[in-house]
Amino acid sequence: MSRKFSILLVVAAMAAFLGVMPASADIIIYQDTFTGDGAVHGTTPDVTLGLYGGTAGATWVAGAGWTKSGGIATIGAEADAYLPFVPQAGWIYTLSADVDGISAGNFIGLMFARGPGMLTGVGWWICRDPDNSYVYHGPGTTDPLYGPFSHAGGVQTYSVILDTRPASPSNWTYTCKLGGTTCVPATAFGFDPAITQVKMYGLASAGSVDNFKLTVIPEPSTLALLATGLIGLLCYAWRKRK
Repeated sequence: MSRKFSILLVVAAMAAFLGVMPASADIIIYQDTFTGDGAVHGTTPDVTLGLYGGTAGATWVAGAGWTKSGGIATIGAEADAYLPFVPQAGWIYTLSADVDGISAGNFIGLMFARGPGMLTGVGWWICRDPDNSYVYHGPGTTDPLYGPFSHAGGVQTYSVILDTRPASPSNWTYTCKLGGTTCVPATAFGFDPAITQVKMYGLASAGSVDNFKLTVIPEPSTLALLATGLIGLLCYAWRKRK
């Protein structure tokens, strides 16, 4: 194999790699569509990944108020439901869920959290239907409080984006979205969020949750490292053929 041909082969392989690699490849850490009937507690989500801070085979830790039926989780008495999660530095995480049917005066919380209970959430959603959804900076109900945010009613996707690329955890940021609308732009915590779980929290007969999901988007430099590794392997193969 000529040197010129080998270089062309490397370039072609790189082009193919970059062509098939999406600019932002979401990796699912947890996802649950709540199939089956019964208590949420002790069940395993549809997807669990033991990377990026998730736990393979993780099971829900949930109060008795959380049950599932017909592909949704509903809350009948005040309780939380959480999965273990310790974020790692250098990634962008998105926690999201589809929320519906919240009765007047109640809410469902969607949050990265420090521990059990409502007052451990950081940068977290208070989901209400159709008006008066809020975001607390935290921890818990510590101000600032952002909102109210309104929507047209029905199923709404709430999400919290956690950016752990800054060197210090106190400089990590959260961004809160309702559907495709950014309600709270990237905001630094200003303290170590000390996150240990992802959670949904509900008051009595608050409503329903579906498609609970935690994903991660690796930093672009990670894709560059993969590309560099590919070049190295191709060069090694070329040298071996010489």
